[in-house]
Amino acid sequence: MSDRLHSWKAALNLIKENPVAGTGPNTVMAVSYHDVKLSGRTLMHVHSTYLQLGLMLGLPVAIGMIAFGVWVLVRPLVRGTQVLAPETVALSISLVVAAANWTTDYFLWYPRYGVIFWTLFFIVYADGSRRIFTETE
Repeated sequence: MSDRLHSWKAALNLIKENPVAGTGPNTVMAVSYHDVKLSGRTLMHVHSTYLQLGLMLGLPVAIGMIAFGVWVLVRPLVRGTQVLAPETVALSISLVVAAANWTTDYFLWYPRYGVIFWTLFFIVYADGSRRIFTETE
């Protein structure tokens, strides 16, 4: 765990240097090369999706993306099965659990996990939007 704490601290320092614009997509290895060495290797990612987003995209964009994600995933939980299909609510719960794991890991680094997550995310978004915005009762 000390490696992760060290990488989180390094990420926070790098975010402080570029808070608005970030460092750019997939630049963690390049910007950390001279500053951070973990077990004889540079950082590939910072083991936190939220810190990774802040580092790569800057705080304004990262906060906007996280807020949109919270809105999409929490909306089915608030609306419940009265408006949405039970599968959508169950899927939303599972994605909220996955998003909670993001504080200590950055699994979107691996394309196979990212594609699965974003596909399920947009299924929840599309189903929730279709049912909520076309509700006539």
